[in-house]
Amino acid sequence: RKRKDICVAALEQAGIGYATPQGAFYLMIGIEETGMDSYTFSNQLLEATGVAVAPGLTFGPNADQIIRISYCADREDVAEGIARMCRFFNQRRQA
Repeated sequence: RKRKDICVAALEQAGIGYATPQGAFYLMIGIEETGMDSYTFSNQLLEATGVAVAPGLTFGPNADQIIRISYCADREDVAEGIARMCRFFNQRRQA
């Protein structure tokens, strides 16, 4: 729960939309504001920050504007990863 709270707090502070499945160790995050599809976002995020996420398209054709993150790691790594992802997202947010 504490790791989930770390992620939710960072996303809310950054103004990034998300959905939290019940009983899971992951969050679905909307990336529409970046103008990227989920594979482009995921690949560029990994190259720029070293943070790996799952592209939404993996979960079906209607999920190309989301990514899935896992928070199943120690708290420090979760906090660092979500901070990097939020910075990356906000740098690419379209006006």
